[in-house]
Amino acid sequence: MHLLIKYLSIGLLAAALPMISIAVEIGQTEIEVRRQYGKASSSISVGAKKVLVYPAGRVILINGKVSEIEGDLDAKAPEVEAPKKSESKKAVSKKAPSKFISKFQNDLVDAKGASVQVPDLADKNYILVYYSASWCPPCRKFTPKLVSFYKKYQKKGNFELIFMSSDRSAKDSKSYMQDYKMPWPAVRYDRMSSSGLQGKGGRGIPSLVLFDTKGKIVSSSYNGRNYLGPNKVLDDLKKKF
Repeated sequence: MHLLIKYLSIGLLAAALPMISIAVEIGQTEIEVRRQYGKASSSISVGAKKVLVYPAGRVILINGKVSEIEGDLDAKAPEVEAPKKSESKKAVSKKAPSKFISKFQNDLVDAKGASVQVPDLADKNYILVYYSASWCPPCRKFTPKLVSFYKKYQKKGNFELIFMSSDRSAKDSKSYMQDYKMPWPAVRYDRMSSSGLQGKGGRGIPSLVLFDTKGKIVSSSYNGRNYLGPNKVLDDLKKKF
């Protein structure tokens, strides 16, 4: 009973407003009305009938569609603030990639051989390149340790690891990545020669080379012809954290 009295009271107030044709048309949905005029001051529902009350008039809907328009609601739709971008989205790199990074950043693949993009590659502190192959026993022994190191320190050290395969085929390289669950990207097998990374790993594998984002070597498994091993590079990288 209280709701009915409130409805009749609003009806009497709105009756004094002139009947004016506005942009909203008969038959439009409630969603379309709200998109144009924004949230109503109040709304009243009685059975299949619903009334959206605005300061300058009201819109009457039957079964969710406009049946009557009363008052001058001003056909100009209110400005709607654009939704804010989600803070959870991964930030896109603010730095332009160096010539060093540009040579390989568009030729990276995952363990399934699918192309991947690392949009913040230019914002990393370092690029760690892993020269390795499935046919190499010392490589197979070292790779699980490298996987653990990457998972533990990659975010803390703000570095990315890139795999440069010395396998005999793209198929062998992909199988190696899958078998050892390598979480980092690799330079596509047929693009390694143009990556700018080939030949920088030294005379043997496994080998790690730590670069800054401009391509300067910070640490290497080799000192000239002297093989120091990949663990030396991991130790040097940890000192940078």
